[in-house]
Amino acid sequence: MPAWGARRVAGRHRPCSSGWDWASVRTILRCNCQAAKQQRVAIARALATRPRIIFADEPTGNLDSETSRQVMDLFSQFNREEGITLVLVTHEADIAAYARRCIRFQDGRVIEDVAQAEVAA
Repeated sequence: MPAWGARRVAGRHRPCSSGWDWASVRTILRCNCQAAKQQRVAIARALATRPRIIFADEPTGNLDSETSRQVMDLFSQFNREEGITLVLVTHEADIAAYARRCIRFQDGRVIEDVAQAEVAA
């Protein structure tokens, strides 16, 4: 990372209140296959600066089901503990189930907008 980038994010890399740390991110986001590796790197980079909002288009699309669950648990934890809002697009019902609010589109129109119970991490 260039020096200007390191300085910019240095103060933002800190554990969450529950004791979670960046070593956990590295463990969860580790991968052997190229497409999934790129996706995991993108997720880690999105979380690294603790943004207020993340827009994620199919963030688990190239991941196996266990890693997808871990990534969604991580997103849920950041939402609860850091207040990060996640706007997520997915075709997977199990991933959509993590959302507190689910808006479904068909042919460019909203066909459903429902609040859901939060998934326990």
